[in-house]
Amino acid sequence: MESIDSGSSTEEQRAHVAVVQDLLQPFVDAYSNYLRVVQALWAGDTYPQQAFEAYRTYMQALEEAWRKQAKQAKWVDVYSTYLQELQQIQLEPDVGRKPMDAYRNYLQDLEGLASESQQLQLQLYQTYLQSLRANLGFEDLQRGVVSAEQDYIRGLKDAWNQVDPATMDLSSIWGISQSLMAAAMLTASAREALRGRWMITSRLDAANAPG
Repeated sequence: MESIDSGSSTEEQRAHVAVVQDLLQPFVDAYSNYLRVVQALWAGDTYPQQAFEAYRTYMQALEEAWRKQAKQAKWVDVYSTYLQELQQIQLEPDVGRKPMDAYRNYLQDLEGLASESQQLQLQLYQTYLQSLRANLGFEDLQRGVVSAEQDYIRGLKDAWNQVDPATMDLSSIWGISQSLMAAAMLTASAREALRGRWMITSRLDAANAPG
């Protein structure tokens, strides 16, 4: 009976593992570089914090506007003027339609104040939307993600060029497929995030559109 050389078998296994690792390494490196660039893009995204700051600034401006309006007491002045006019009318011998005219004038004054308040609120809101849009950074992120994808594809082509078909087996094919699957999932995630950012951009642009 022939004896089995376990030492020789172990050496062959180690050599095979080393060959597979060498084959997979360029694919792993290409994916690692791709992952690092995409993570850096989103890690450097300051939009969430800037959006919070823009909202806080908007609310502070809105509160200040209301405070100024309350301090000016225009609503009280309009009502006081209306009451004074009614009191004056009651002293006149011929009242006629004067109370109705005074009430109509009062409503017109109120409408003017409401329109002024709405205009101010609209201006503040548009400023808020413009601030959000300016800090959105959608175009920069899109360029960065597309550039990362292109760099990965180039790295992938270089990795395939280094492959020796004679060294390919099922384990190496499985390893390459896992790397490609991870890259595909990363690409899908990045594109979905970009799609969400694009939708925000479109809505802000529509909200800021004239008319």
